[in-house]
Amino acid sequence: MSKICKKPCIIVDCDGVLIDPVRGFVRWFFATMPYMDFSIILKNGQLLNGLFTTYLYSDDFSQIPPIFGAKDAILSLSNSFNIDIITSCGNNSLIRHARLKNLEKIFGLESFRNIYTLPYLASKKKIYSQYDKGTIVIDDDLFNIVEANSCGHDVYWMKYHKKFSKILYPNISKISLEDKKIYKTTNWDKIIKSISSISCSK
Repeated sequence: MSKICKKPCIIVDCDGVLIDPVRGFVRWFFATMPYMDFSIILKNGQLLNGLFTTYLYSDDFSQIPPIFGAKDAILSLSNSFNIDIITSCGNNSLIRHARLKNLEKIFGLESFRNIYTLPYLASKKKIYSQYDKGTIVIDDDLFNIVEANSCGHDVYWMKYHKKFSKILYPNISKISLEDKKIYKTTNWDKIIKSISSISCSK
């Protein structure tokens, strides 16, 4: 009698890994404030942060476009892996509903086993620590990558949108220069090639 094959797990972030909140934000900005100079917004961190928070509660937050390659990657990986999402976008009912609606429209919720929504920019380490060591973690925030690595996981860092780094990665100042040099960025094509040989465990 053959043993049941257990799918390995992948933990993915959402913003910057599955969907592109910056592209969504820029689209929302020009649709709602067509006469405001966007270059001025980029130079004013406090104003940018305030507008981004407003965007989180807008209808457009449920219509964020996917990251390049993400849809095909999830479709491919969901056949061989259990895929869990941990997103620190905010966990109130409105934001969670918008996030689930967005994911369902692009990927289909059946593509994912668990979806954790945490407070805005919250640490994911407590959840990381509940997974077996060696679990694959894909995130765009280096702070999360370092925390996942400290839990013994295999990490992939997908960094993007440098101009919005102060808003997207406010914890980056807590990362040492050594860590910033250790971790290299990647994309979905490289990740697929890297983990394609991983088989299920028994």
